[in-house]
Amino acid sequence: FNTPPFRAGILSIPDCPTVPADGVDWDVLSQLQMLFGTMQETLLRSVDTICFCRTLRDFEGHAINLGQQMDANEFNNTLLDKVETALKKAPSHKDLLKVFQGSLVTQIVCKENPKHISSREETFFSASLEIKNKKNIVEALNLYVEGETLNGDNQYHCSQCGKKVDAVRRACFQTLPPTLLLHLKRFEFQMDSMRNLKLNDACEFPMTLDMINYTVEGMSNKEGDDNPLPHPAWYYHYELAGVVVHTGTADGGHYYSFRRENVPPYKKWFELNDTTVREMDVKDLPRECFGGMEQAQVWNREQEAYVTVNRLKPNNAYILFYQQSTPSTDAPSVSIIPTITPIISIEQSKGKGKEKMLDTEISSPPPLVSTSSATIAPTCWVQEGGVVKCSLPEPILRQIWVENERFLRKK
Repeated sequence: FNTPPFRAGILSIPDCPTVPADGVDWDVLSQLQMLFGTMQETLLRSVDTICFCRTLRDFEGHAINLGQQMDANEFNNTLLDKVETALKKAPSHKDLLKVFQGSLVTQIVCKENPKHISSREETFFSASLEIKNKKNIVEALNLYVEGETLNGDNQYHCSQCGKKVDAVRRACFQTLPPTLLLHLKRFEFQMDSMRNLKLNDACEFPMTLDMINYTVEGMSNKEGDDNPLPHPAWYYHYELAGVVVHTGTADGGHYYSFRRENVPPYKKWFELNDTTVREMDVKDLPRECFGGMEQAQVWNREQEAYVTVNRLKPNNAYILFYQQSTPSTDAPSVSIIPTITPIISIEQSKGKGKEKMLDTEISSPPPLVSTSSATIAPTCWVQEGGVVKCSLPEPILRQIWVENERFLRKK
């Protein structure tokens, strides 16, 4: 939702039925449209997600257990996979997921001749980083591209050399998405106890991130190639835009997030925790997200008093959202156009101190899809106060404002 290009794209999908009748995939898209539209336009403090959650299925087609906590990264990848499948019915939007989708290359590099490289490419929505014993994500990314040595009984057969050779197997980025998701692997399975364990160790992350050293072309240049980079400098430069935090243990816990504003100058940050949304100081991010040790007051039964102890924080970053820099940092990523919103006229009833609705006008949003459904033109604009709005289908807009009107009358 807080990625305007993705939100605008979802809301502009044509012919997405309000009440789907031809399968779960369309159901996910229609409910995602309704959820995004409601989050944007509702006057209520919070939005009920139960209708959207009930459309989700596991790989076997069974409804997911809503009472069981699901790994946030696994949930995100599963949801985007389902959206990708559903978008096959909307060919005009087939590239929508490129907002999050990049590609990784697994390379096997011959040590006898480093120019002999075997490659296998695959797409990703999030890149998972090993953070155990890593001070920061730069060390984790270095491990990502460093790879492992194939030698001894595990030598690699190089078809170009015609024999088995020592080699290095590594992964690097072939293409980078506009929004890069980095998943910090904080859960691991312990063989001795046969249970999952959460890693609460400190792992720092920067506000800006240069990805050039972790790309195919960056690795080639580092190894001596002088080929010009295929992309401009801003393509490799990212700025932190959001953090998903997990607090708790491997057996259970709670997810919430921190997010910066969507328009320049990107100074304001917000905490989004269930029904609570509050502005926060970006200087608090290290304390809230890095993990590691903290001092806490706990009750000591023997001393019958509170004592200060050092302990690992249960709350730490789990998924990082990095936004690709634009060619001009002063240019907003969305166009500023006149705001088109429902107009509600309210006056105070004399002597009663109650609000009374006088008139409700719901204006139609600008056209999003051509009549041939072949061209998409998702529209975003910035309201006063820096709130990004996206156009949405008129039936959804009207349905939401029927609920808003009901809410206002009750109020």
